[in-house]
Amino acid sequence: MGGMRQTVTGERVGGERGYRRSRSGLILRLPSISTRQHPAMQAYSAVPSLRACSQCGAVNSTRFCGECGALVAAEPESTRQILKESVAELVGVDAGVPRTLRDLVLRPVAVVRSYWAGNPAGYTRPFKLFFVLAGVYLLLLSVFKPYVFDWEQLLSRQPEANIQAVHRLMADRGVTAEMVNERFQQWMNTVMPIISALMMVPLAMVLRRMNRGQPLANHVMFTTSITNSIWMVCILSSPLMLLGPTVFTVAAQLAGMMFFAVGIFGLYPGKTRARTTLRLAGFLLADLVLTGIVVTVVQFILLMAALLI
Repeated sequence: MGGMRQTVTGERVGGERGYRRSRSGLILRLPSISTRQHPAMQAYSAVPSLRACSQCGAVNSTRFCGECGALVAAEPESTRQILKESVAELVGVDAGVPRTLRDLVLRPVAVVRSYWAGNPAGYTRPFKLFFVLAGVYLLLLSVFKPYVFDWEQLLSRQPEANIQAVHRLMADRGVTAEMVNERFQQWMNTVMPIISALMMVPLAMVLRRMNRGQPLANHVMFTTSITNSIWMVCILSSPLMLLGPTVFTVAAQLAGMMFFAVGIFGLYPGKTRARTTLRLAGFLLADLVLTGIVVTVVQFILLMAALLI
């Protein structure tokens, strides 16, 4: 065999590592099998710091005692970790909130698409974030009162008999126009986030007519996410409230139009750009009409409350 030692089938040939003879007489090189562990397995199998069992005193390197089976206490958490977890539990948010807020401002369409696909990107759920931002936005509105509402102009639209009835009610209860105005302004600025919440489902039904392939829940996710984007911009631009109600109101309205335009063109496109533009115009018109109706109803409710309380 040319100096090579004769072997039985399947045995190592000539002392060469990794070579074996097949049944047909050919010499085959087999892939060598490494005995080294994968880094992840090394980390898993690495022996951690030894800890004594609090029950029997036996020294262990695992979570459970090998003698009595009791749970071995882990290393104490750092003060930073404890504070971080405490704040997260108190506020009710997770570590993905900053990334979600960033992408809601910079990439709102990507965030909504992730929600529609089951949220593989791990964003904070839109409704959870909605309540967090609503609380922050409500606090800012109640402090700065950037929106101005004229209750007397609202009352002037009513029949003369209703106007006289309101004045008699104010006289009977000893309520002045200044008191009514202060209450009305405060409450209207406070309930603005609630008005936005009341608009989400009606606007989602409008969007459903544009894209019937998506369930209503996905359209509600869209309106909620875009509302979160608008509120995030309003919160960031809250210093504009100090410049007067007009500046902040215009900025908030422009932000709303911009985000809804990005969302409609990205997620509800028509066959042509012109049709998508018409869809956007129709949606903004529906938003304007529905918002006007809801705001008017809420204004009358709060005006009556300001007169009676």
